[in-house]
This record gives sequence, C-alpha cells and structure tokens, in this order.
Amino acid sequence: MDDKAARTTFWQHFRLMVSCVFGKFEVGRDMLLGTLLAGLTLAMQVGWKLIPTSDWQAHKWQWILSFVVPYLSVLGIHIAYRAIAAPWRVHQAQEAAQSNVVAQYETEVSAAREEAAKAQESLNNYLKRDDIPQIVLRWDRMKEQQFAGLGIKRKFLHIDNRSQEDIFNVQIEDVSLNGKVGASFKRIPLVARDNSVCVQPRFNINIENHEDDFEMVIHASGVEYRDLPAENYFRDAFNGAHVRVPIYITFGRYGGRQYRAKFYFDSNIDTWEQTVQFIEVLPLMQPS
Repeated sequence: MDDKAARTTFWQHFRLMVSCVFGKFEVGRDMLLGTLLAGLTLAMQVGWKLIPTSDWQAHKWQWILSFVVPYLSVLGIHIAYRAIAAPWRVHQAQEAAQSNVVAQYETEVSAAREEAAKAQESLNNYLKRDDIPQIVLRWDRMKEQQFAGLGIKRKFLHIDNRSQEDIFNVQIEDVSLNGKVGASFKRIPLVARDNSVCVQPRFNINIENHEDDFEMVIHASGVEYRDLPAENYFRDAFNGAHVRVPIYITFGRYGGRQYRAKFYFDSNIDTWEQTVQFIEVLPLMQPS
C-alpha cells in the first residue's frame, strides 16, 4: 500500500475538525435562534416606545448588548468547548473506524485460518489414507480379432489399470475349480496407468481346441456343479444356475506396497454367459 495514499492530509484533517465542531450543532442553532428572538424583542420594544427614546438614544449599545451578549456568550463558550474537544472526537472516530477494520480483518483471518486448517486436515487425511490403485479384471473380446475364418470374436481376460499410477509385478494366482483343473498365468512386470493387458491362461492338462479359453476351468472340471461349495455354485433370482471361480490378483506400486484383489469369474451354466465380478482389494502385510 502507498504510504502517501494512506496518510491524512492537512486539509482532510481540517475538514474533519470543522465537521466535528459545527456538525450536528443543535445547541448552537438554538442559541442563534434565541439571539435573533432577543434582537427582535428589543426592536419591538423600541418601535412601540416601551423604552424611552431618550434612554434608547443615550444607551443604545448597552440595550443591544444586554439582550444579545448572554446568548452570544453561551454560544461562544459552547463553540470553544466543541473546538477543544474536536481533536479528541476526531481521534475517537478514527479509532472506532480502525477498530472496525481490525475486527473485520481478524474475522477474515480467522475464517482463512479455519479454511487452511480444514485444507490441512484434508491433506493429512489424503496422505494417510491407503489410496489403493484401481484395477479391473475384464472378460471381453479383443478388437476385431477373427479366428479360423468363422468370424468369431473370442473373449479373453484383460487387466485394466484405471488408476493414475503404474502398477508392478501383476500376478494372477493359480486358479482351479474344486482342484480338478488348474490354470496359471505369467507374471506381468508392468501395467501402465490408464492401460490394459490381455492375459491368457496356461492349463495343467491338455484341453483340445480350448487351450486358451479360461472358461474351460469350468467346462473341464469334471465335477457335478451341485456338489460344489456355496461359494462356487448358486442360483439367482430367476433360478438360473451359476458357477463362479474365485480369481486373486496380487500387484505392487511405487514404494513397494503390495495388494491382493479378489474377483469372481461368474458363468451362467444355463445360458453360458460369463461376467467378472469385483469383490475387494486389500493391502498385504509388509515384511518388517
């Protein structure tokens, strides 16, 4: 702020003083009216010859002063008092204005501090939280891929990294249904942020013509579906029979923190429609 702009000039101070002396001058107004009334009274007395002419001519100024001086004296004393008190009143007004400015400033500062405290608390909570990277296991077709000239678009498992950071050492754990057919997957060193990787299973037995289809974990299990545990077999609200296979994926992030995500590969064995359901993702215990 410019110091010259912030300072009160002489004339500004002079106007403040004059305004303080003569502003709201009710007593002065009344005294002036009283003086005018006294002068009018004297003039009426002279005009109506209530005062002898010889006495008026001999003592004209004494008569005038006797009527006017008392009013003017009281008026002068009051003006003098207001003039003496004017600097103090100006100072009081400036103090009051400054106090208002300071109070408003303190209110704004207090509000800003509260906002800063909330922002700091939010930042601390953000830094302390376990912001787990978002990964998605997807059962989908590859882009316009044709097989055997039949126009069939086969589906594959895809791992999507939908977080804003890379994930490392992505491993789909060995998968089986009731221990009959197992599928394993190669470890993926890196899945970049906002990126996707198609994964294909490797089975521990030969499955003719279906060596790359993950759904063969269900087809070739050789078990009676109704005998599977409740986690693996259920009926939906429309009485459709479902077989689901749990899939676990471990992965890491910068700094070495490890996580384990759980999904279900759900297959409606009446319609053979498959979906992948996300269940949870939890941090793994770190070695001490």
